[in-house]
Amino acid sequence: MEHTAQAPHARRGGLEVAQAEGLRAFEVPGFGKQRGPQVFQHERYDAERKAPVYQEFLCPLRGNTTKIVDVQEGLTAQPLRYLDLLVFDPITVTVDASSGIRVSAPCQVRLAQPVLYIAQKILARDKRAAMPGKAEKDLAYAFDVASLCRPLWHTQADVRQRAAADTPEWSKWLARAGRDLRELFSAPTANGPVEAARIFRAFGGRAPDENEIHVVMSRFLQTVF
Repeated sequence: MEHTAQAPHARRGGLEVAQAEGLRAFEVPGFGKQRGPQVFQHERYDAERKAPVYQEFLCPLRGNTTKIVDVQEGLTAQPLRYLDLLVFDPITVTVDASSGIRVSAPCQVRLAQPVLYIAQKILARDKRAAMPGKAEKDLAYAFDVASLCRPLWHTQADVRQRAAADTPEWSKWLARAGRDLRELFSAPTANGPVEAARIFRAFGGRAPDENEIHVVMSRFLQTVF
């Protein structure tokens, strides 16, 4: 499981905070002479390999360089394209014990707008295609988020329009995301419903079928894009 945080919002002294929580940095091996990304994982895990549960810091990719970014002393972040979309007009929620999450005190968390989260996942699929299962899971995530945020659909069209108006680059990104989503979920037999349904079935229990996924995503796209 991945737990990601946006590097631009990492607080000063973040490394010390992580260490105080029993987390230690693990440098993932890079390709050739390239520097690998850094992840934080609990000290109970093997220090020589990435743990099943970890935290990583990400930052928006500027230009064409994909080099690891030094955010603070001892703290690095991995730059990714399209990540900018996730910090546009985020939703702030308060998390406490009643949320089912183990926290010692109530805290505020910022979440990406659903439509921008879905757009970012779809736009980033090309880069994740080389990682087994990642691109397919992104299709399942897109359906899951669209389905869960149905009460917000009437506001998500406005979010998309405002984000598209923010920069010409974002306008192109979101237009491409809409085209890709329509193609991917164009029919129950298209790649989107087929791959997403396969991912859900692998987890067992009640899983949406290809037709349900196609219908939900078609309605989502009609309303939001």
